[in-house]
Amino acid sequence: MNVDFDSDARGGSALRDINDASQTAIRARLLYLYGEYDDLWGDSTLRVGRQRILEGAAANRIDGIYFKQRHAGWDWYVFGGARASIYYDTHEDLLGGSGVSWSPHPKTRLALDGHYGEDNRRKYPTPRGNLLLNAFSQRPPRRLNSEPRDFLVSFSIWQRLTENIQTFGRFNLKDGEPDQLLLRLTGFVPDWKLTYELSYRNRMKRAGDRINDITAYYRVLGYLERYHHFTLALHKAIGAKLTLSFEWEAHESLEDHWKTANRDYHRLAAMASVDNVVCGINLKAGLEQWIVSGDEGSWAITGEVDKSWKKIRLTAGTAFERYQDRLVRYRAWPGELNLLLVSLIPGYYLTRNPIVFLFDDWAARTHENVYSVYLRGRWQLTENQSLQARVTCDIDDGPDAPYWRIQASYNIQF
Repeated sequence: MNVDFDSDARGGSALRDINDASQTAIRARLLYLYGEYDDLWGDSTLRVGRQRILEGAAANRIDGIYFKQRHAGWDWYVFGGARASIYYDTHEDLLGGSGVSWSPHPKTRLALDGHYGEDNRRKYPTPRGNLLLNAFSQRPPRRLNSEPRDFLVSFSIWQRLTENIQTFGRFNLKDGEPDQLLLRLTGFVPDWKLTYELSYRNRMKRAGDRINDITAYYRVLGYLERYHHFTLALHKAIGAKLTLSFEWEAHESLEDHWKTANRDYHRLAAMASVDNVVCGINLKAGLEQWIVSGDEGSWAITGEVDKSWKKIRLTAGTAFERYQDRLVRYRAWPGELNLLLVSLIPGYYLTRNPIVFLFDDWAARTHENVYSVYLRGRWQLTENQSLQARVTCDIDDGPDAPYWRIQASYNIQF
């Protein structure tokens, strides 16, 4: 449940959160509610109700049926129903899939998964371009497929090379074409007490308008371009209490441009955690830096302390983040000409004026500082019930600071 206490933005305002697809201040959605029956048909699991399907090419939340049967060396599953979105009802959008996995060797597992989904949307009239717009290189707003359909197939393999080294690979097809490749290597070095993970992800096809159970507002960002993504993570235990961690990411977009949301970047992070410093108190500290193409990025330093009792755990933390952005500033006369063209030509966009591009290349580097303090708690009411709450205070360079956020959740298992 999400409650908006003090926002003065109306439900249709663009100032509301991009993930807010509701016109009310109080929003509540049911995430999970299903009944489960085991061993209905051999070694099997049957679930009926609202649930998330984790196997296969896509993770979807559905209102429907899931059945899985396990055999010696192999298993299979099937599911079907209607998509259950977090933000809006989609009971007319059908979804289904199935999969099978096989272990030809105790150290090897193979899997084949398939998934099909539909999204029936409202149809809106599409603006048509005219000669005047085409003369200024304008395009009408892009038209989304009113009834998209996705068919995904996933091939996966898990291989244990040694007792301490495992590999994983997955290759996805969308509508019969290569879509994504994922490779991962994880391992442990006992003599060094070192755990490591190395992964590579290759998006082979643009990820455009696809079926999912999140808000429809994501479509304003356009498609996700093709990219290569590398990740390295190291965790080193020193003694019985201290653990050091290091993470590195490199993202190489094949279509990096200032107009695209998919940017080249590098990320570096170092963390340290100390358990049971005194009286059961744990300490954590971290340092992170993002280096983004186009002279942008951020860095942050964080720290927190937590203490656990029998049924209660409290955590207090603080963070400082500094963002660097590169913004384009418009000089007076090209900007005024741009506004004049917008007022005279219906559908004209500000950023497409070639005069502004040729004569207005003034860029400014800006910095924003954000300070955060938070308190988080968890209370284990019973074995199957828990209550979580978090209070956060953020302070930035803007006139509306500070910003207070209160979050709470209640979990029950039955």
